[in-house]
Amino acid sequence: TSEEIIEFLKLNNITSGIDADLVQMLLKPTCAAGWYDVALGEPPVDGTDSVIECRVNLEHSSIPVPGEDGMVDFRDRGDLPEVTQGTAIYVKIPGRPAKDGTDLAGNAIPAKPSRDISLIPTENTVPRDGDPNVLEAACDGYLFIGRDGRVNVGRVFNVKGDLDLQVGNIRYHGPVSVGGNVPSGFHIHAGGDITVLGTAEGSEIHSSGGSIEIRGGVFGGKIRAAGDIKVSFAHEANLHAGGVVEGGKYLQHCQVRCAILRFTRGGMIVGGQVLASHEVEADIYGTEAGTPTVINLADPEEEDARIELERVNVEEKKVTPLRDLLEQKVVALKSRLAGGAQLLGRAREDAEENLRQYAGVVEKMRDLERRRIHCQGILAAERAREGSIIVRKAVFNGVDVHIFGRRFEIADVRPPVRIVVRDREVEALKI
Repeated sequence: TSEEIIEFLKLNNITSGIDADLVQMLLKPTCAAGWYDVALGEPPVDGTDSVIECRVNLEHSSIPVPGEDGMVDFRDRGDLPEVTQGTAIYVKIPGRPAKDGTDLAGNAIPAKPSRDISLIPTENTVPRDGDPNVLEAACDGYLFIGRDGRVNVGRVFNVKGDLDLQVGNIRYHGPVSVGGNVPSGFHIHAGGDITVLGTAEGSEIHSSGGSIEIRGGVFGGKIRAAGDIKVSFAHEANLHAGGVVEGGKYLQHCQVRCAILRFTRGGMIVGGQVLASHEVEADIYGTEAGTPTVINLADPEEEDARIELERVNVEEKKVTPLRDLLEQKVVALKSRLAGGAQLLGRAREDAEENLRQYAGVVEKMRDLERRRIHCQGILAAERAREGSIIVRKAVFNGVDVHIFGRRFEIADVRPPVRIVVRDREVEALKI
């Protein structure tokens, strides 16, 4: 019987993995002769180690490429590898657990155990909520390799010393800090605040969503910020701020555009041009030598419209004579064609060229007219006009002041004085 066979197996130390159904089948007369596995052990299953995968790519070209003119700018080192908050940086893939086997005697056959790896956060990475096997960026930032060879997320892009060819130009959506100088020809384009502990010389520094502070002063170049700009002094620089420009000691021959211009240490404006929409405050304006200095209190949109309108008038004066000349040729050509004349060879080519030039000039005149109407609409719009100009110590000849499109005789005032403007009404108040 099957029970006797199973008992016989157990007496021979085969107690595990016995297939009772197969034993029963072997007793049937219809069973074919042959060898059958009536007992099978269970082989061990070795465990597999857990694996940590990096899900971001730091491979980006740092080799400058030639521009359209074929020239290579070795300051251009490419874009920083950036990530947004929540981006997966590392992912842990758990290994398969080990499973011991069993021999025919019921003894365990040990399997090779798996090895677990801890997922340790790097700088500015955190475990993802609900999934501890994922390390994600804790903030918007850029990727860099730490000393241990792992990927980190940096929030502020820090340059320890001067900006040089090893670092190159900076293009980054977050804040930037430079511990030294920004030499001539280098660019910093950032989305956050920019801080330069040294000087900026002939460079282009732009913050599209923050403020800029240059503690060592500015020599030439273009400084542009959506927020405020703070400098200790500036020479022949272009400063454009959406908010306040703090000039420190002085601004010399600078082009300044902002809402408010003030100085933290007295302040002097020498030469150049200032356009402010709300307030200008300084101790001294101009020099005894009569250095030309323009102070313009104006709405930026209106001022742009005035400049554009002047540009339209200049262009129109250049285009009008050409249009009149071509118009005469076109009228003469139409007259000849109406009289039955035929144009062949070179005459036909000249006629086609005149018609093409005339069509282009007519379209240019139409564009100038559209631009003129747009500018006139801006200048005619009703808007509040308020602001002030504060002179604390002196204002010299050569200083030209314009207040919302009107020239103001600044020489008639005696400092210290605040020139207040409300709806085009100007009043000088002693302070």
